[in-house]
Amino acid sequence: MDDLRELDLYAPGFIAFDAAVRLGSFTAAAEELNVTQPTISYRIKTLEERLGIKLFLRRGRATDLTFEGRVVLGQVRETMSALLASARAIRRARNDPNTVTLLCSSSFATHWIMPRLARFKEAAPEIKLRVLTTDMSQEEIHDMVDLWFTRGAGSFPGRKAWRICKQSVMPVCTPEVRAKLSAEAPLDDLSPVDLIDLNDPRHAYLTWSQWALNSKRRLPKEGPRHTFTDYGIVVSAGLAGHGPFLGWSYLVLDYLREGRLVGLADQWTSAGDPFWIAQSDETLNLASVNRMRELILDEAKGLMEF
Repeated sequence: MDDLRELDLYAPGFIAFDAAVRLGSFTAAAEELNVTQPTISYRIKTLEERLGIKLFLRRGRATDLTFEGRVVLGQVRETMSALLASARAIRRARNDPNTVTLLCSSSFATHWIMPRLARFKEAAPEIKLRVLTTDMSQEEIHDMVDLWFTRGAGSFPGRKAWRICKQSVMPVCTPEVRAKLSAEAPLDDLSPVDLIDLNDPRHAYLTWSQWALNSKRRLPKEGPRHTFTDYGIVVSAGLAGHGPFLGWSYLVLDYLREGRLVGLADQWTSAGDPFWIAQSDETLNLASVNRMRELILDEAKGLMEF
């Protein structure tokens, strides 16, 4: 990933900078990091050049920071603390046979996993579910995760996968918003309502403009009023009555069955590769992971037809 490659350029400087300030000298930082003092100086100088700022006041002490230096130090320490906390949590989880780590999107965690947590606990009270939501690729965090909720054609090297559902989409909204549209053909004129759209630069999800092109329909001239980069927020905005949105079947079926949302079309539209629950080959002999997978598949039976 480009972001990680760029971070790799900054990381040595950030670590050297933190050590120099924390220990009070470049020499002490060099001893802790097992490098030479000129290496510490070079790393910090390179960091300053890349950031385009001065970190130290140059009074001869590593604790005399510029304003920008204090800001950077705070951000570096906050980030390093978060990374260490995450690493420790992952290590503890991997050492606990009853902890199962599931990787999924934030929208799946919010609108599918959370409503089922009580049933999971009742069915398997010994299992502690750890839900990891991240944009890192599955390859980058392979060793951290037991189960993945993912899209694809069905080939996942290093793991076994079970199909959950097709990737199907339908325009949906609350009954109150539906009442503002034509009773016979609600999608023919969407101008009386505000559209909610998804614009995620990281993933190629279907948008209203693409849906209109595929279905040969016209959108209001002003287009969607509300746009979010997180699909979980799109669903929440739709449930709050802010307008119609494109509902992915696996996340909105519960709300449709409860009557909190209604469909605006007669059928679902295919929107790409199916969804799967994938399991690392290394965990196929772990009872807790297998049990959690079966619970998820059992809950997902109602999605199979979509």
